[in-house]
Amino acid sequence: MVKQYVVVKHARSDEQRLVLEQINTDGVCPFCPENLSHYHRQPILIEGKHWVVTKNQWPYANTSLQLLVITKRHIEHISELTAQEWVDLGEVVARASLEFKIDSGAMCMRFGEPGLSSASVTHLHAQIIVSDPKALESVKFKIGKG
Repeated sequence: MVKQYVVVKHARSDEQRLVLEQINTDGVCPFCPENLSHYHRQPILIEGKHWVVTKNQWPYANTSLQLLVITKRHIEHISELTAQEWVDLGEVVARASLEFKIDSGAMCMRFGEPGLSSASVTHLHAQIIVSDPKALESVKFKIGKG
């Protein structure tokens, strides 16, 4: 069986679903550095030694900003992170909060089995999510089966 790097059923839009299906056909990880620009149309905004920051191509509803913080090394679980990768994560997130003037928000990271974490991409990444103050509903960040 070919390794699956994305989970199509976790797509939140038709466009995202089509891209995830193509990634499955191609059999590559869309977040590994050599593939990122091919599937992800947003530019790299911040680059650390171990992480890159970019806008989410398909942000959640009710957000004013959603950033992806993607590890450069292909890993799928937080237990695989080195001490230096944790330090660099803190540095790039702090830099993003300053550069984007984020006063309030959330940082989330799914890891492990995507059927339980609800990840659409297995490559370890975090999300910085800023809710839209004008939105009538809160941001929904899914985790779990379903």
